[in-house]
This record gives sequence, structure tokens and C-alpha cells, in this order.
Amino acid sequence: SIFNATGSSSSSMFLKGVNFASGGAGVLALTNMVSFTYFISCLQKYNELVCMVVRALLLFYLKGLCISFDEQIERDYNSVYAALSQQLDKAQASIHLAESMFAIAIGGNDIIDRVLLDPAGPLNSTQFIDLMAQSLKRQLQV
Repeated sequence: SIFNATGSSSSSMFLKGVNFASGGAGVLALTNMVSFTYFISCLQKYNELVCMVVRALLLFYLKGLCISFDEQIERDYNSVYAALSQQLDKAQASIHLAESMFAIAIGGNDIIDRVLLDPAGPLNSTQFIDLMAQSLKRQLQV
């Protein structure tokens, strides 16, 4: 997380590195929703009351725990950039980021959801991977 225990960010620590940790995020915004929807549809085959209780608990406990890659870019990256721009100035912040190294490990949950939950979906495997690649390309160009 880019925020400390008090909820504020420290731009000086951004000079050394940042971890936008969200292990469950997918390249595709629907990745996490598909898993949840599939789980709920499986429960509906059983007791409707159990389904309603589990759905309410999941919505309560899981709401906001998994942050999509798009949201991480929009919220977290922009927060870091704003803090760096304030500390260094806009030109120096841009240079600092241009010279930085980025490691991104994402996409595994997209593929797992596709294989386990929707293997006969509307897209064939090649189309699905192409969609992921296009989405990731757009996200990285932001």
C-alpha cells in the first residue's frame, strides 16, 4: 500500500520505491466479478436462504479488498505522481519516473478464472489473450 498507518502518504519514500500490492487484481476489470458471480450462481443451486446470507457476508467482507489494475493506476499511481511532483517539481518527477524500473506481475487470475469458470466463454483462447494484451497495453501507456 502507498499509505502509512495514519492514512497519509510520504513522498520521500516514493523516491526509493512503491508497492501497489493487490494480489487479486486482474488485467480485465471483470476478472474478480466473474469469480464472485460464479460462486453465487453455484450457491443458488442449493438453499436460497443460505445463498442470501453468504452473498451478504461476501459483499460485506470482500467489498474493496481487491483493487482492479485500472483503479490502482487511477488512484495510486496518480497519488504517487502528484506527491513526487510536489516534492521534486513536475519535470523532475517525470524524469525520475522515466528512469525508474517497474515490475508488474498480473494476469494469472484472469487466466485461472477463464480456465476454471468459463472455459467455453464467448471468446476463444486466442481472442481472450489478445483482449488481455490490449487491455494491459492501454493500462501501461497511462
